[in-house]
Amino acid sequence: MDKKHSRTRSSLFIPLALIALGIVLFLKNTGVLASDLGRNILDLWPVLVIIIGLDGVFRQEGLVGPIFLVGLGVVFLLSYLGYLGFDAWPFILRLWPVLLIAFGLDILTRRRSMVWWSWISVS
Repeated sequence: MDKKHSRTRSSLFIPLALIALGIVLFLKNTGVLASDLGRNILDLWPVLVIIIGLDGVFRQEGLVGPIFLVGLGVVFLLSYLGYLGFDAWPFILRLWPVLLIAFGLDILTRRRSMVWWSWISVS
């Protein structure tokens, strides 16, 4: 087996979390965010959900779960920042069946890709 494909990717969580914390501190120091750092960090919790999702995409842990986390984090962050004209919770709760559809599609595409790669390796 090729070394390139046998290595697992390391986590991006710590580097992305440090970058996000640096951005928050920078925005606080330049006066863009309110002076209460603890409150700013608590209010920006959706950024952590986005980072966890991006980490899952980078480590190739499937697509549905990580992309769902990124989307969820983006919706909550946009809601917190005032860019959405509605409350995020009812919106998310109404769309939960889409998650079932996405997981089903993810399972189907994984099986097809495994069959495809096993067929190529046999040839």
